[in-house]
Amino acid sequence: MDSRSFREVRHAIFQTTRACNLSCSYCYANSAPMAGHRMSLDTFRRGVDRLLAPSRADVVTIQFHGGEPFLLPADWYEEAVGYARSVLERPERTLRFHMQTNGTLATDERVAPLARLGILFSTSSDGPPAIADLFRGKGAAVMEGRRVLEKHQGAPIGVITVLTPQNCPRIDEVLDYFEAEDVRDFETVILYRFGRGTDMSVDTSAKMIFDARRRILDRMIASGGRGLADRTMAEYVLSFVFGRRKDPRGNRSCGSFYCGAGTSVVAVSWDGGVFPCHKSIEEARWRLLDLGQDEWDVPSWSNGLDRYHHKGTFWFDCDSCPARSICTFSCSAFYVDGSGDEERECAFTKMLHRHLVERETEVRALAPALALRRRPVSAENPGSPDGIDPERLLFGLEKMIDFARDPERRVLGWTPRGHVLEVEGRTYLLTTAPTRILEIAPAVGRALLAEHSLGSEAARRQLGSEVGEDGALEAWSALPPLVANSR
Repeated sequence: MDSRSFREVRHAIFQTTRACNLSCSYCYANSAPMAGHRMSLDTFRRGVDRLLAPSRADVVTIQFHGGEPFLLPADWYEEAVGYARSVLERPERTLRFHMQTNGTLATDERVAPLARLGILFSTSSDGPPAIADLFRGKGAAVMEGRRVLEKHQGAPIGVITVLTPQNCPRIDEVLDYFEAEDVRDFETVILYRFGRGTDMSVDTSAKMIFDARRRILDRMIASGGRGLADRTMAEYVLSFVFGRRKDPRGNRSCGSFYCGAGTSVVAVSWDGGVFPCHKSIEEARWRLLDLGQDEWDVPSWSNGLDRYHHKGTFWFDCDSCPARSICTFSCSAFYVDGSGDEERECAFTKMLHRHLVERETEVRALAPALALRRRPVSAENPGSPDGIDPERLLFGLEKMIDFARDPERRVLGWTPRGHVLEVEGRTYLLTTAPTRILEIAPAVGRALLAEHSLGSEAARRQLGSEVGEDGALEAWSALPPLVANSR
Protein backbone atom coordinates (compact mmCIF):
# COMPACT_ATOMS: atom_id res chain seq x y z
CA MET A 1 0.00 0.00 0.00
CA ASP A 2 1.29 3.47 -0.88
CA SER A 3 2.63 5.23 2.21
CA ARG A 4 1.07 8.46 0.91
CA SER A 5 -2.21 7.23 2.40
CA PHE A 6 -0.80 8.09 5.84
CA ARG A 7 0.96 11.38 5.12
CA GLU A 8 -1.68 13.34 7.04
CA VAL A 9 -1.68 11.15 10.16
CA ARG A 10 -0.93 13.19 13.27
CA HIS A 11 -2.71 11.21 16.01
CA ALA A 12 -2.34 7.46 16.45
CA ILE A 13 -4.12 5.56 19.24
CA PHE A 14 -2.63 2.25 20.35
CA GLN A 15 -4.82 -0.16 22.32
CA THR A 16 -1.96 -1.45 24.44
CA THR A 17 -4.25 -3.99 26.11
CA ARG A 18 -7.89 -5.00 25.94
CA ALA A 19 -7.78 -6.01 29.60
CA CYS A 20 -9.05 -3.69 32.33
CA ASN A 21 -9.34 -3.88 36.10
CA LEU A 22 -12.86 -2.39 35.86
CA SER A 23 -15.99 -3.62 34.07
CA CYS A 24 -17.91 -0.41 33.34
CA SER A 25 -21.48 -1.14 32.31
CA TYR A 26 -21.31 1.05 29.20
CA CYS A 27 -17.72 0.37 28.00
CA TYR A 28 -17.66 0.78 24.21
CA ALA A 29 -14.41 -1.26 24.06
CA ASN A 30 -15.91 -4.25 25.92
CA SER A 31 -12.91 -4.20 28.26
CA ALA A 32 -12.92 -6.32 31.43
CA PRO A 33 -10.55 -8.23 33.73
CA MET A 34 -9.02 -11.00 31.64
CA ALA A 35 -5.70 -12.69 30.92
CA GLY A 36 -3.59 -11.80 27.92
CA HIS A 37 -4.80 -9.42 25.22
CA ARG A 38 -1.62 -7.36 25.43
CA MET A 39 -0.01 -5.55 22.50
CA SER A 40 3.46 -6.80 21.70
CA LEU A 41 6.29 -4.34 21.25
CA ASP A 42 6.76 -5.72 17.75
CA THR A 43 3.18 -4.76 16.89
CA PHE A 44 3.75 -1.27 18.29
CA ARG A 45 6.94 -0.85 16.26
CA ARG A 46 5.18 -1.94 13.06
CA GLY A 47 2.44 0.61 13.79
CA VAL A 48 5.01 3.39 14.15
CA ASP A 49 6.85 2.32 10.99
CA ARG A 50 3.84 1.86 8.74
CA LEU A 51 1.37 4.47 10.01
CA LEU A 52 3.46 7.30 11.49
CA ALA A 53 6.81 7.24 9.72
CA PRO A 54 5.21 8.46 6.44
CA SER A 55 3.52 11.40 8.24
CA ARG A 56 4.44 14.93 7.20
CA ALA A 57 2.69 16.47 10.22
CA ASP A 58 4.63 18.94 12.35
CA VAL A 59 2.84 17.72 15.49
CA VAL A 60 2.45 13.96 16.02
CA THR A 61 0.68 12.46 19.04
CA ILE A 62 0.83 8.86 20.19
CA GLN A 63 -1.95 7.92 22.61
CA PHE A 64 -1.79 4.81 24.77
CA HIS A 65 -5.30 3.50 25.28
CA GLY A 66 -7.04 0.38 26.53
CA GLY A 67 -8.53 -1.36 28.38
CA GLU A 68 -6.32 -0.02 31.11
CA PRO A 69 -2.81 0.93 29.95
CA PHE A 70 -1.36 0.72 33.46
CA LEU A 71 -1.74 -3.07 33.29
CA LEU A 72 1.41 -3.09 31.15
CA PRO A 73 4.76 -2.61 32.95
CA ALA A 74 6.74 0.60 32.76
CA ASP A 75 9.56 -1.01 30.77
CA TRP A 76 7.08 -1.70 27.93
CA TYR A 77 6.40 2.03 27.64
CA GLU A 78 10.08 2.90 28.00
CA GLU A 79 10.88 0.73 24.98
CA ALA A 80 7.85 1.97 23.03
CA VAL A 81 8.55 5.68 23.64
CA GLY A 82 12.24 5.20 22.92
CA TYR A 83 11.52 3.50 19.62
CA ALA A 84 8.96 6.12 18.57
CA ARG A 85 11.42 8.91 19.32
CA SER A 86 14.16 7.22 17.30
CA VAL A 87 11.88 6.98 14.25
CA LEU A 88 9.74 10.13 14.47
CA GLU A 89 11.66 12.89 16.24
CA ARG A 90 13.07 15.67 14.12
CA PRO A 91 13.93 19.35 14.74
CA GLU A 92 10.85 20.71 12.98
CA ARG A 93 8.38 18.34 14.67
CA THR A 94 6.74 18.15 18.10
CA LEU A 95 6.23 14.58 19.30
CA ARG A 96 3.76 14.00 22.14
CA PHE A 97 2.69 11.01 24.19
CA HIS A 98 -0.64 10.67 26.02
CA MET A 99 -2.26 8.00 28.11
CA GLN A 100 -5.97 7.52 28.85
CA THR A 101 -6.32 5.71 32.19
CA ASN A 102 -9.13 5.06 34.65
CA GLY A 103 -6.71 6.26 37.34
CA THR A 104 -7.45 3.54 39.85
CA LEU A 105 -4.01 1.90 39.47
CA ALA A 106 -2.07 5.17 39.59
CA THR A 107 0.58 4.97 42.31
CA ASP A 108 3.85 6.86 42.66
CA GLU A 109 5.75 3.73 41.64
CA ARG A 110 3.69 3.24 38.48
CA VAL A 111 3.33 6.88 37.42
CA ALA A 112 6.81 8.31 38.05
CA PRO A 113 8.68 6.38 35.31
CA LEU A 114 5.98 7.17 32.75
CA ALA A 115 5.94 10.85 33.65
CA ARG A 116 9.72 10.94 33.17
CA LEU A 117 9.12 9.71 29.62
CA GLY A 118 7.03 12.82 28.98
CA ILE A 119 3.69 11.02 28.89
CA LEU A 120 0.67 13.24 29.66
CA PHE A 121 -2.34 11.69 31.35
CA SER A 122 -6.12 11.92 31.22
CA THR A 123 -8.72 10.10 33.27
CA SER A 124 -12.48 9.80 33.60
CA SER A 125 -15.01 10.29 36.38
CA ASP A 126 -18.80 10.34 36.32
CA GLY A 127 -19.08 12.17 39.66
CA PRO A 128 -18.96 11.29 43.35
CA PRO A 129 -18.53 7.59 44.17
CA ALA A 130 -22.18 7.16 45.17
CA ILE A 131 -23.15 8.06 41.58
CA ALA A 132 -20.16 6.85 39.56
CA ASP A 133 -20.09 3.41 41.17
CA LEU A 134 -23.54 2.58 39.80
CA PHE A 135 -22.00 2.06 36.35
CA ARG A 136 -18.24 2.04 36.88
CA GLY A 137 -17.02 1.11 40.35
CA LYS A 138 -14.02 2.35 42.38
CA GLY A 139 -15.07 5.98 42.07
CA ALA A 140 -13.09 7.07 45.12
CA ALA A 141 -9.92 5.49 43.73
CA VAL A 142 -10.25 7.54 40.54
CA MET A 143 -9.77 10.83 42.36
CA GLU A 144 -6.98 9.41 44.50
CA GLY A 145 -5.23 8.33 41.32
CA ARG A 146 -5.89 11.67 39.68
CA ARG A 147 -4.01 13.44 42.46
CA VAL A 148 -1.02 11.13 41.92
CA LEU A 149 -1.11 11.74 38.16
CA GLU A 150 -1.26 15.52 38.62
CA LYS A 151 1.61 15.47 41.11
CA HIS A 152 3.92 13.77 38.64
CA GLN A 153 2.65 15.60 35.57
CA GLY A 154 3.00 18.93 37.37
CA ALA A 155 -0.23 20.24 35.84
CA PRO A 156 -3.99 19.55 35.88
CA ILE A 157 -5.09 16.53 33.87
CA GLY A 158 -8.16 16.15 31.70
CA VAL A 159 -11.29 14.48 33.10
CA ILE A 160 -13.92 12.88 30.86
CA THR A 161 -17.48 12.49 32.18
CA VAL A 162 -20.03 10.18 30.57
CA LEU A 163 -23.57 11.52 30.89
CA THR A 164 -25.66 8.64 32.24
CA PRO A 165 -29.24 8.23 33.49
CA GLN A 166 -27.74 8.25 36.99
CA ASN A 167 -25.66 11.43 36.96
CA CYS A 168 -27.75 13.66 34.65
CA PRO A 169 -30.58 14.22 37.17
CA ARG A 170 -27.95 14.79 39.88
CA ILE A 171 -25.58 16.93 37.85
CA ASP A 172 -25.31 19.59 40.56
CA GLU A 173 -23.91 16.94 42.91
CA VAL A 174 -21.38 16.04 40.23
CA LEU A 175 -20.33 19.67 39.80
CA ASP A 176 -20.07 20.21 43.55
CA TYR A 177 -17.90 17.10 43.81
CA PHE A 178 -15.58 18.23 41.02
CA GLU A 179 -15.20 21.67 42.59
CA ALA A 180 -14.41 20.12 45.96
CA GLU A 181 -11.78 17.93 44.26
CA ASP A 182 -10.22 20.96 42.50
CA VAL A 183 -11.17 19.75 39.03
CA ARG A 184 -11.03 22.84 36.84
CA ASP A 185 -11.87 21.43 33.42
CA PHE A 186 -13.83 18.37 32.43
CA GLU A 187 -15.47 17.10 29.26
CA THR A 188 -18.95 15.61 28.99
CA VAL A 189 -19.65 12.86 26.44
CA ILE A 190 -22.85 11.03 25.61
CA LEU A 191 -23.50 7.41 26.55
CA TYR A 192 -23.95 5.52 23.28
CA ARG A 193 -25.64 2.19 22.70
CA PHE A 194 -22.45 0.54 21.53
CA GLY A 195 -20.10 -2.11 22.89
CA ARG A 196 -21.29 -3.20 26.31
CA GLY A 197 -23.69 -0.24 26.33
CA THR A 198 -25.75 -1.96 23.62
CA ASP A 199 -27.36 -4.21 26.22
CA MET A 200 -28.22 -1.49 28.73
CA SER A 201 -31.92 -1.39 29.56
CA VAL A 202 -31.91 2.40 30.01
CA ASP A 203 -30.31 5.19 28.03
CA THR A 204 -29.83 8.92 28.40
CA SER A 205 -32.65 10.81 26.66
CA ALA A 206 -32.17 14.05 24.71
CA LYS A 207 -34.10 15.97 27.38
CA MET A 208 -31.97 14.45 30.12
CA ILE A 209 -28.74 15.44 28.31
CA PHE A 210 -30.08 18.96 27.68
CA ASP A 211 -31.16 19.51 31.28
CA ALA A 212 -27.74 18.41 32.58
CA ARG A 213 -25.76 20.57 30.17
CA ARG A 214 -28.10 23.52 30.79
CA ARG A 215 -27.26 23.30 34.50
CA ILE A 216 -23.57 23.12 33.63
CA LEU A 217 -23.96 26.26 31.49
CA ASP A 218 -25.70 27.99 34.40
CA ARG A 219 -22.67 27.26 36.58
CA MET A 220 -20.24 28.52 33.92
CA ILE A 221 -22.20 31.76 33.42
CA ALA A 222 -22.36 32.33 37.20
CA SER A 223 -18.56 32.10 37.44
CA GLY A 224 -18.01 34.27 34.38
CA GLY A 225 -16.12 31.38 32.78
CA ARG A 226 -13.46 31.44 35.47
CA GLY A 227 -14.64 28.46 37.51
CA LEU A 228 -15.35 24.83 36.69
CA ALA A 229 -15.93 24.48 32.94
CA ASP A 230 -17.13 21.71 30.63
CA ARG A 231 -14.95 21.73 27.51
CA THR A 232 -17.81 20.32 25.44
CA MET A 233 -20.17 23.08 26.49
CA ALA A 234 -17.42 25.64 25.93
CA GLU A 235 -17.12 24.53 22.31
CA TYR A 236 -20.88 24.89 21.80
CA VAL A 237 -20.73 28.43 23.20
CA LEU A 238 -17.71 29.45 21.15
CA SER A 239 -19.22 28.06 17.94
CA PHE A 240 -22.46 29.93 18.67
CA VAL A 241 -20.70 33.26 19.34
CA PHE A 242 -17.70 33.25 17.01
CA GLY A 243 -18.86 30.79 14.35
CA ARG A 244 -17.66 27.27 13.66
CA ARG A 245 -13.96 26.82 13.08
CA LYS A 246 -13.29 25.16 9.76
CA ASP A 247 -10.77 22.36 9.91
CA PRO A 248 -7.81 22.10 7.54
CA ARG A 249 -8.37 19.48 4.86
CA GLY A 250 -5.79 17.11 6.36
CA ASN A 251 -6.76 17.59 10.00
CA ARG A 252 -10.50 17.34 10.42
CA SER A 253 -11.71 17.18 14.00
CA CYS A 254 -14.41 15.06 15.63
CA GLY A 255 -16.86 17.93 15.12
CA SER A 256 -16.55 18.00 11.33
CA PHE A 257 -19.37 16.59 9.20
CA TYR A 258 -16.78 14.11 7.89
CA CYS A 259 -14.22 13.71 10.66
CA GLY A 260 -10.51 12.92 10.39
CA ALA A 261 -10.84 9.22 11.28
CA GLY A 262 -8.59 7.29 8.91
CA THR A 263 -6.82 10.40 7.58
CA SER A 264 -5.42 12.52 10.42
CA VAL A 265 -6.30 9.85 13.03
CA VAL A 266 -5.72 6.09 13.02
CA ALA A 267 -6.00 3.40 15.69
CA VAL A 268 -4.30 0.05 16.25
CA SER A 269 -5.89 -2.78 18.24
CA TRP A 270 -3.85 -4.90 20.64
CA ASP A 271 -3.49 -7.63 17.99
CA GLY A 272 -2.44 -5.34 15.13
CA GLY A 273 -5.72 -4.43 13.44
CA VAL A 274 -5.78 -0.96 11.85
CA PHE A 275 -9.01 1.00 12.38
CA PRO A 276 -10.19 4.53 11.47
CA CYS A 277 -10.22 5.49 15.17
CA HIS A 278 -10.14 3.92 18.63
CA LYS A 279 -13.91 4.17 19.06
CA SER A 280 -14.40 1.65 16.25
CA ILE A 281 -11.97 -1.01 17.48
CA GLU A 282 -14.67 -3.40 18.72
CA GLU A 283 -16.54 -3.32 15.41
CA ALA A 284 -15.07 -6.02 13.13
CA ARG A 285 -16.30 -4.34 9.94
CA TRP A 286 -13.97 -1.39 10.56
CA ARG A 287 -10.81 -3.52 10.82
CA LEU A 288 -9.65 -2.30 7.42
CA LEU A 289 -5.98 -3.38 7.50
CA ASP A 290 -3.69 -5.61 9.52
CA LEU A 291 -0.13 -4.76 10.54
CA GLY A 292 0.81 -8.42 9.98
CA GLN A 293 0.08 -8.18 6.25
CA ASP A 294 3.15 -7.68 4.05
CA GLU A 295 1.12 -5.85 1.40
CA TRP A 296 -1.84 -3.58 2.03
CA ASP A 297 -4.78 -3.22 -0.32
CA VAL A 298 -5.38 0.46 -1.14
CA PRO A 299 -9.02 -0.03 -2.25
CA SER A 300 -9.75 -1.95 0.96
CA TRP A 301 -8.63 1.06 3.01
CA SER A 302 -10.21 3.82 0.91
CA ASN A 303 -13.48 1.97 0.32
CA GLY A 304 -13.69 1.11 4.01
CA LEU A 305 -13.25 4.77 4.96
CA ASP A 306 -16.00 5.74 2.51
CA ARG A 307 -18.36 3.28 4.21
CA TYR A 308 -17.27 4.45 7.66
CA HIS A 309 -17.98 8.11 6.92
CA HIS A 310 -21.19 7.56 4.96
CA LYS A 311 -23.83 9.60 6.78
CA GLY A 312 -26.98 8.34 5.09
CA THR A 313 -30.30 10.08 4.54
CA PHE A 314 -30.76 11.20 8.16
CA TRP A 315 -28.52 14.23 7.60
CA PHE A 316 -30.17 15.47 4.37
CA ASP A 317 -31.83 18.40 6.15
CA CYS A 318 -28.71 19.61 8.01
CA ASP A 319 -27.97 22.49 5.61
CA SER A 320 -31.28 24.18 6.44
CA CYS A 321 -31.13 23.56 10.20
CA PRO A 322 -30.37 26.65 12.34
CA ALA A 323 -28.65 24.42 14.92
CA ARG A 324 -26.02 23.48 12.33
CA SER A 325 -23.88 26.34 13.66
CA ILE A 326 -23.17 24.34 16.83
CA CYS A 327 -23.79 20.77 15.64
CA THR A 328 -20.97 18.21 15.93
CA PHE A 329 -22.75 15.67 13.69
CA SER A 330 -21.68 13.06 16.22
CA CYS A 331 -19.55 9.98 15.70
CA SER A 332 -19.71 7.65 12.71
CA ALA A 333 -18.23 4.83 14.81
CA PHE A 334 -21.36 4.63 16.96
CA TYR A 335 -24.04 4.84 14.27
CA VAL A 336 -24.30 1.19 13.26
CA ASP A 337 -27.31 -1.06 12.72
CA GLY A 338 -29.89 1.67 13.30
CA SER A 339 -29.06 2.37 16.95
CA GLY A 340 -31.27 5.48 16.93
CA ASP A 341 -28.61 7.58 18.64
CA GLU A 342 -28.61 10.09 15.77
CA GLU A 343 -32.23 11.13 16.53
CA ARG A 344 -31.43 11.58 20.20
CA GLU A 345 -28.34 13.70 19.60
CA CYS A 346 -30.06 15.77 16.93
CA ALA A 347 -32.95 16.53 19.29
CA PHE A 348 -30.52 17.57 22.03
CA THR A 349 -28.60 19.89 19.67
CA LYS A 350 -31.79 21.68 18.61
CA MET A 351 -32.84 22.12 22.26
CA LEU A 352 -29.45 23.56 23.13
CA HIS A 353 -29.40 25.94 20.17
CA ARG A 354 -32.81 27.37 21.11
CA HIS A 355 -31.56 27.81 24.67
CA LEU A 356 -28.42 29.65 23.54
CA VAL A 357 -30.55 31.98 21.41
CA GLU A 358 -32.80 32.71 24.41
CA ARG A 359 -29.77 33.53 26.58
CA GLU A 360 -27.69 35.19 23.88
CA THR A 361 -26.62 38.21 25.94
CA GLU A 362 -25.28 36.05 28.79
CA VAL A 363 -23.68 33.57 26.41
CA ARG A 364 -21.87 36.30 24.47
CA ALA A 365 -20.52 37.75 27.69
CA LEU A 366 -19.23 34.30 28.69
CA ALA A 367 -17.48 33.49 25.39
CA PRO A 368 -14.27 35.58 25.73
CA ALA A 369 -13.30 33.95 29.03
CA LEU A 370 -13.90 30.50 27.53
CA ALA A 371 -11.82 31.36 24.47
CA LEU A 372 -8.84 32.06 26.72
CA ARG A 373 -9.21 28.58 28.26
CA ARG A 374 -9.74 26.77 25.00
CA ARG A 375 -8.23 23.35 24.41
CA PRO A 376 -6.79 22.31 27.77
CA VAL A 377 -4.53 19.32 27.36
CA SER A 378 -6.04 15.85 27.64
CA ALA A 379 -5.46 12.50 26.03
CA GLU A 380 -8.63 12.93 23.96
CA ASN A 381 -7.75 16.49 23.01
CA PRO A 382 -3.96 16.85 22.64
CA GLY A 383 -2.84 20.45 22.62
CA SER A 384 0.00 22.62 23.82
CA PRO A 385 0.88 22.03 27.49
CA ASP A 386 2.53 25.43 27.67
CA GLY A 387 0.91 28.13 29.74
CA ILE A 388 -0.24 31.47 28.32
CA ASP A 389 1.27 34.72 29.56
CA PRO A 390 -1.72 36.85 30.72
CA GLU A 391 0.10 40.10 29.89
CA ARG A 392 0.22 39.09 26.24
CA LEU A 393 -3.56 38.75 26.24
CA LEU A 394 -4.72 42.01 27.78
CA PHE A 395 -5.21 43.81 24.47
CA GLY A 396 -6.69 40.73 22.87
CA LEU A 397 -9.12 40.08 25.72
CA GLU A 398 -10.43 43.65 25.61
CA LYS A 399 -11.02 43.38 21.88
CA MET A 400 -12.59 39.95 22.24
CA ILE A 401 -15.14 41.26 24.73
CA ASP A 402 -15.96 44.14 22.37
CA PHE A 403 -16.32 41.70 19.51
CA ALA A 404 -18.46 39.25 21.45
CA ARG A 405 -20.91 42.01 22.39
CA ASP A 406 -20.92 43.92 19.09
CA PRO A 407 -24.05 43.12 17.06
CA GLU A 408 -22.32 44.46 13.94
CA ARG A 409 -19.43 42.02 14.16
CA ARG A 410 -18.66 39.94 11.09
CA VAL A 411 -16.60 36.80 10.70
CA LEU A 412 -15.02 37.17 7.27
CA GLY A 413 -13.62 33.66 7.28
CA TRP A 414 -11.32 31.06 8.77
CA THR A 415 -7.60 30.83 8.02
CA PRO A 416 -4.90 28.41 9.20
CA ARG A 417 -3.76 31.20 11.56
CA GLY A 418 -7.19 31.96 13.05
CA HIS A 419 -10.39 33.85 12.18
CA VAL A 420 -10.46 37.10 10.20
CA LEU A 421 -13.03 39.45 11.75
CA GLU A 422 -14.44 42.86 11.01
CA VAL A 423 -15.65 45.17 13.80
CA GLU A 424 -16.73 48.77 13.12
CA GLY A 425 -15.01 48.73 9.73
CA ARG A 426 -11.64 47.55 11.12
CA THR A 427 -10.09 44.15 10.38
CA TYR A 428 -8.75 41.80 13.05
CA LEU A 429 -7.15 38.37 13.25
CA LEU A 430 -8.38 36.21 16.15
CA THR A 431 -5.61 33.69 16.81
CA THR A 432 -5.84 30.58 18.96
CA ALA A 433 -2.20 29.84 19.75
CA PRO A 434 -2.34 31.71 22.07
CA THR A 435 -5.81 33.27 21.92
CA ARG A 436 -5.51 36.97 21.08
CA ILE A 437 -6.75 39.54 18.58
CA LEU A 438 -4.40 41.46 16.28
CA GLU A 439 -5.53 44.40 14.17
CA ILE A 440 -4.45 43.91 10.56
CA ALA A 441 -4.79 45.77 7.29
CA PRO A 442 -7.74 44.70 5.08
CA ALA A 443 -5.27 43.60 2.39
CA VAL A 444 -3.55 41.31 4.89
CA GLY A 445 -6.94 39.86 5.81
CA ARG A 446 -7.69 39.09 2.17
CA ALA A 447 -4.32 37.39 1.76
CA LEU A 448 -4.85 35.31 4.88
CA LEU A 449 -8.22 34.11 3.63
CA ALA A 450 -6.53 33.01 0.41
CA GLU A 451 -3.74 31.17 2.28
CA HIS A 452 -5.91 28.13 3.08
CA SER A 453 -6.52 27.38 -0.61
CA LEU A 454 -3.42 28.87 -2.28
CA GLY A 455 -0.70 28.18 0.28
CA SER A 456 1.46 30.63 2.23
CA GLU A 457 3.83 31.64 -0.56
CA ALA A 458 1.08 32.33 -3.10
CA ALA A 459 -0.92 34.28 -0.51
CA ARG A 460 2.13 36.42 0.32
CA ARG A 461 2.62 37.14 -3.40
CA GLN A 462 -1.03 38.19 -3.62
CA LEU A 463 -0.43 40.61 -0.76
CA GLY A 464 2.68 41.89 -2.52
CA SER A 465 0.62 42.76 -5.59
CA GLU A 466 -1.49 45.06 -3.39
CA VAL A 467 1.01 46.66 -1.01
CA GLY A 468 4.40 46.01 -2.63
CA GLU A 469 6.89 43.24 -2.01
CA ASP A 470 8.67 44.95 0.90
CA GLY A 471 5.42 45.73 2.70
CA ALA A 472 4.14 42.20 2.15
CA LEU A 473 7.31 40.63 3.52
CA GLU A 474 7.21 42.82 6.62
CA ALA A 475 3.51 42.15 7.27
CA TRP A 476 3.83 38.40 6.66
CA SER A 477 6.81 37.99 8.99
CA ALA A 478 4.86 39.72 11.80
CA LEU A 479 1.96 37.27 11.63
CA PRO A 480 1.54 34.47 14.18
CA PRO A 481 2.59 30.99 12.99
CA LEU A 482 0.28 28.52 11.32
CA VAL A 483 -1.90 26.63 13.79
CA ALA A 484 -0.62 23.04 13.80
CA ASN A 485 -3.78 21.39 15.16
CA SER A 486 -6.85 23.56 14.77
CA ARG A 487 -10.29 22.72 15.96
